[in-house]
Amino acid sequence: WFYTTGLLSDIVLEVEQVSFHLHKFPLVSRSGRLAKLIENASDEGNKICCIQLHDIPGGAYAFELAVKFCYGVKMELTASNV
Repeated sequence: WFYTTGLLSDIVLEVEQVSFHLHKFPLVSRSGRLAKLIENASDEGNKICCIQLHDIPGGAYAFELAVKFCYGVKMELTASNV
């Protein structure tokens, strides 16, 4: 899964068997939990940070909605997608 902004992704988050190729800034600016995970993983010195996320409620689908929120994408929240 890629979110296209014109910039190369600098982080890969894996949820279930889905890889999300993303950018650190939108994530750390909106999520304290992801900011801590990214900070810890970035200390390892890799150019592209790869993090596996386990036990995400709602799995990859719910995480995709959270990512869209972090990127400022307008979306409709309903009882079926929350």
